[in-house]
Amino acid sequence: LAGYYEFAQFRPAVPFIADDIMETFDHVRSEEVFRLFGEMASAGQVIYLTHHQHLCEIAKTVVPGVAVHELG
Repeated sequence: LAGYYEFAQFRPAVPFIADDIMETFDHVRSEEVFRLFGEMASAGQVIYLTHHQHLCEIAKTVVPGVAVHELG
């Protein structure tokens, strides 16, 4: 995540895509990462993939206006 900020400082925003990077995080740490994603989304697109329903619920609580798309 820190590398994204460095990259985005000097270039146009690029999409950030992450696949289940919070799988082993506790609730508090997951909330902090979703807050960070919310900040990142003000400058570019953030896509987070997960099959963990509790992480979707945390995102809905922490990030105003988050869009959650469920497949299947």
